[in-house]
This record gives sequence, C-alpha cells and structure tokens, in this order.
Amino acid sequence: KKICNTGATEINMLGGMLRDLYNQPPSPEEKMHSVKVIANGQAMPDADLHQKMEERFSGKEPLQILTSYGSSENLFGFVMPKDKPKRGGNYVGKQKLHPDVPPEQFQAEIRDGKLWLKNLFKTDYWKDPERMAKKMKDGWYDTGDLFQKDENGHMIFVAREDDLIRTGGNLVNPNEVENIIRQHETIQDVAVVGIKDNFGEAVVTAFVVLHPESAATEEELKKFCHRKLAPYKIPKTWEFRDELPKTSTERNQKNLL
Repeated sequence: KKICNTGATEINMLGGMLRDLYNQPPSPEEKMHSVKVIANGQAMPDADLHQKMEERFSGKEPLQILTSYGSSENLFGFVMPKDKPKRGGNYVGKQKLHPDVPPEQFQAEIRDGKLWLKNLFKTDYWKDPERMAKKMKDGWYDTGDLFQKDENGHMIFVAREDDLIRTGGNLVNPNEVENIIRQHETIQDVAVVGIKDNFGEAVVTAFVVLHPESAATEEELKKFCHRKLAPYKIPKTWEFRDELPKTSTERNQKNLL
C-alpha cells in the first residue's frame, strides 16, 4: 500500500523479501503499483521463477527484476544492468558505485574463487577487533562469498564460504541443494546445513517449510532430489518446520538451525 501511495517506480528489496511476497496468496493490490524496476538483493538460480515473479508483480507497467549483491560493510556492490538483463544462473551483474565514491577507489577481485573488495571502508565490527583484522588485509575486505565472472564481466554468486558442507570427502554447496528442493511444488521455504554427527562428520540436513494445506513426506522429497542431484548431495536428514528463523533482512538464519 505504501509503495502504491508514493508512486515509486524503482525500489530495492533485501534478502528474502521478494521470495516471501511470492509465497503469499495473490492479491489485487499487487497490480496497483507503478514500480518498473526492483533491485533485488538476492541471486536467482531459476530463470523460470525469475520470469514468473516479473509477470505476477507487474503493475501499471511491465516489471523488471534486477538481481544485485551488496553487504553492510561496504559502500557499493553489483547490480544487473537494465539494458542487459539476465534471468537465473545466480547472476548479480556488474559494479554499482555509491555516488560519493570515486570510481578509482572501488576495486573488486576474485582470489581463489572468493570475492575481495577494496573501497572507502567506514565501519568496524562492534567490539570485535579480531574479526576486523581477520576480514581486512592490506585494505581489502574478504566478503567470505564465492564468486565467478563470465566473459562479459557479469558477476555470478556461487555460495557463502562458511555455508559449504564437507561430508564424506565431498564438498556440498547448500545453495544448489536448496534450489532443487524449492522446485518441488509443496515447498515454501528451505534451508540446508551440515550438522555434525557423533563422529564429527557433517550430515547434510534439510529444514523445510511446506505451503499451507500442502503435504509431502521425507521419502517423496528424497525421490525428487534423486532425479536432479548426485547421491552425496541429497539430504540424509529432513526436518519439517512451521517456519525458519530469519535475519533482519529475511534471510534464513542458518546458525540457529
């Protein structure tokens, strides 16, 4: 309602906000706004879902959802250019400067698969100088995020380094597993984590929330995953929840799981 009243044409959304809106029942109010562009602060792996979101939430004008990336610790990030949109594939675009940051003071590098940023760093971790020293190296900030770059310079989000699960000598990207599970028609939300067993081995574990009035069994979801994932990536343990813990930006708070 506020978006409709202001007449906004371009807005930002953080974390899982857009996903949570999409999971709500359709409403006539979704079509009453004037928004033409949403800069969505979350990568989208599924091109089909990306297009469905644009179609559903288009109001008085066709809607374009631009995937983007940023962090609270930095003054800039990445956003998909309006003239060269890409759907799916976890694309988050190209460098997007803060108006007060000269271009020469913004640098980004991928080192050993991990994204490092260098700019006017103006914040510290609250009462945590050790963490600050660990994250900053010679003026470069370690995002802890794994990235790739395509031939046109578009950045592609891979995973959070801390989220990767090492199990049985294999490395599992939980984002990949979550993206497959979300394709099942009963799934409203999912988080995949590694939980240590009595021998210290990480067990791939899925916490799932089903759509209201939907039903699915652990066996059914496993069979669905078997058609799309390598066996070692399929969660061994499944927990069904009414909801998942969220951060202030509506991302799943996996450390609490």
